Amino acid sequence: MGEMSEELKILRDSEKIARVVEKMFIQSTLLLMEEDDEYPVSVVGYEQPKLRIRHDRPEGRSRALFLDHADYDVFLNCRVVERAPENEEIVEPETLEFRRPKQIRSKQIRQQIQSKQGRQEQGIQEQARPVKTVEFQVHNCVAFKDFPVYLGDKRYIEHQNTLLKKYTERLNKIAPVVNLHIRRSTLMDNRLKLLSRLRRPIFAPSFSSSFDWDFGRFVHFNEFRKFMNVERPPEGIVAEITEPVSYRNIYLYGYVLVQFENEIEIALYDEVSGIARDLQRDFEKGGLLPRNPEICDLTDIRRNGVDFLHPDNYKIMQSFIPGDYIILDIRFPAGNEGAFSGVIRNIKSLEKSHRFSVDFSDLTDEQKELLERYM
Repeated sequence: MGEMSEELKILRDSEKIARVVEKMFIQSTLLLMEEDDEYPVSVVGYEQPKLRIRHDRPEGRSRALFLDHADYDVFLNCRVVERAPENEEIVEPETLEFRRPKQIRSKQIRQQIQSKQGRQEQGIQEQARPVKTVEFQVHNCVAFKDFPVYLGDKRYIEHQNTLLKKYTERLNKIAPVVNLHIRRSTLMDNRLKLLSRLRRPIFAPSFSSSFDWDFGRFVHFNEFRKFMNVERPPEGIVAEITEPVSYRNIYLYGYVLVQFENEIEIALYDEVSGIARDLQRDFEKGGLLPRNPEICDLTDIRRNGVDFLHPDNYKIMQSFIPGDYIILDIRFPAGNEGAFSGVIRNIKSLEKSHRFSVDFSDLTDEQKELLERYM
């Protein structure tokens, strides 16, 4: 159901959004909204529910597509699924907003954007329309406890195994021993425990010598040596790389292990790390990880936590109770975004939403710096 007022209507129903997209967005001239700027964007393909768009903006995780229609400003808010060649992106609509434009007098001259047909700018002075500003919002709020449920769901095991086979074949081209481990329960094996405790990958170019030359980036040699006393490698193996597989670099749900019969260079780590990132994207894109489509308005932000309003969605709300650890993407003004983990301290039920109060956990220096900008 959409939320309605005199000024705003929001659609969240995917079928209704798809009908509007097919009717209004495919053949229309659109703009890409970023903070206080507008940029040309064109739709080059549509396969429900995803749009293929083309523009020249830097990579991002979300897009707001603007359409000027009748008495409304129409905003199609999308998440970026995939970056494609030739400045193209695959995006999936999440919400559709209809806003009545406010009539505000201004001396500003709004630059006309060249249309699809190549119409040149006319230099005509127009009454300025306030552009959509990016407000503080929470996206993709998911609970830690949902990951083992999704990853252990028998309905998706075949899809997982297909992906794992694909990536095993890819890694076998560079290493004789490959193990792609996915955590399908709350239990962790010894290697996953080590990665979870130290929050670093393993790069062991040679088991016979110390490799603390890049201390801080990888698991230290002394830690790895203690681990090797428990998990001995196969005969003939003299080097290895273990790259964590995680959601938002927060929830660790697996690893990529490759082992070698000869000493290796750092360039090989970069190659394995890139493959692991591709695997992460395919797991998320393929619907194998928990996902929450609801967009939540932030009501309070502080150095140690946030409050936000989660729309009333019974199916999704079943996943949350006070005390749960969660992951949430926070969108700040000026296009800034960050993924945070935290614990739910309180949930208060309101008429059409639920107010969450969340305390952050394990903040990094980068996250602290991002929060400080908006205190």
